[in-house]
Formats: sequence, C-alpha cells, structure tokens
Amino acid sequence: MKRTLLLLAWAATWASAYELRGAETVNWPQYRGADSDGLGEGATLPETWSATENVVWKVAVPGWGWSSPIVWGKKIFVTSAIGEKELPTPHVGGYPGGHVGTALLHVPPLNKKPQEMPLDEWMDEQAGKTAGTTLNEENWLLFRTRQLDDNDRVWVEKIERKGNEFIVTMHEAIWQGTYFKTFTFHEVSAVNLGKLPTGDYKVTWIVTPLTFKTLEKPREAINNHQTNWPIDDQPGKGQSAQIKAAFAVR
Repeated sequence: MKRTLLLLAWAATWASAYELRGAETVNWPQYRGADSDGLGEGATLPETWSATENVVWKVAVPGWGWSSPIVWGKKIFVTSAIGEKELPTPHVGGYPGGHVGTALLHVPPLNKKPQEMPLDEWMDEQAGKTAGTTLNEENWLLFRTRQLDDNDRVWVEKIERKGNEFIVTMHEAIWQGTYFKTFTFHEVSAVNLGKLPTGDYKVTWIVTPLTFKTLEKPREAINNHQTNWPIDDQPGKGQSAQIKAAFAVR
C-alpha cells in the first residue's frame, strides 16, 4: 500500500509538469524542461534578456553553479559549488575562467593524461602549471570552444607557422534562434603540433563565432533531435577573438 501511494505521488507530480503543455509552461522540473527539449511555452516568456532587461528580481549566489535550475510553483532550486580555496573569476576569451567562452592551453604529450580523465578535466588540471616539453615529446594545443548540440560546427580552418610562432584560425558555432530547441555547449578540441626543436614558442589563436538562426525542421518536430540541424547558408559572423599562449621546448 505504501509503495502504491509513492508511485501515485510520483505520477501526480510529473503529470502536473505537463498539465498546460502547449499553452503555458507551469514548471521546469529538470534539465532542459519537462520534455527535455529546452522549450518553454508562453506568450509572456522573454526571448532576450540582460543584466537589466526582462529581469524581475535577482540574488547573488555564492560559489560556482553549472546545473540547471529547477522551477516548481513559486520555488526555485539551484546548486552551487564552493571550494576550499577561492575560485578564479569566469571571463570570456582567456584562462582561467572555467567553462566560459573560449580558452587556449599548451599541454605536454596527451599520453601523460590519465586514460579515464576527460580532456576538459585535463585542461583544468594543467591550467595552473607551466607546460614545457623536450625534444623527444610532442606538443599539444587544447581549445575550449562553443558548438551546437549534436552538430559538428567547430573546426580548425588552418594552422600557419612563422618561425617560432603558430597562428591557428578556427570557427565556433553559436545558436541564436527564436527558440531554444538546439542549444550551445562547450567542447575541448586538441591539435598536435608534433616534436619541435628547442626554443621559445608563441601561439596566436584566432577564433570567429558563427551565429546560426535557422533549423532544418519546424518547431513542431519535437523530440526528433537527429533532424534538428542548423541550415544557414551564410551564418552571421561575430567579432573574432585572439588568444595568445607561450611555451618552451628544452
């Protein structure tokens, strides 16, 4: 009897998340919403916002937060990570800063990375160290970039070498459509520069954001993520950012 009551309570809770689906989104019970599609229905929901635009209230939350907030009725639930030491301030276009914007880092040979460790965590671990390699080691560059969900929209256009300087030209994709069926997330990519002679080296990374606004399928194609591809023939180009790094081979 007790188990039956629990199941009924669970079913009733989730049913209320859908009660006005197609009219007004009442609750936001999980990551990307009740249908896991990132959609919120409602004539009064804003499509744009800033620090002052379309903001009813705000409150400072200590630590770092990277999970989705849960909205249920008049309550909002958030999580926050507070470390034993002060964390660096997030900023766009450099390192440190965690999972914000873009980042560039030179690292030792990737065979030194623990096999089970993701590149993203390896990048964070190496960020506070001075990377240096020897004549017998390969040199790697790690890029933290933005790309569209389920789409290979991040790519290196060219790598040029001028003496002891490397110039890497790259694109990253950002979604700015009228609704959030496809979203933008961060990915770490790696480029192998190979073994280099001893010396001091510089890297200039030029990354240009491309803005996509048109999807292959209309809004009604809910839950069909495989056909949800941006199809802009000429995506808008944002202002290019240049990030520099230096490393030594001894």
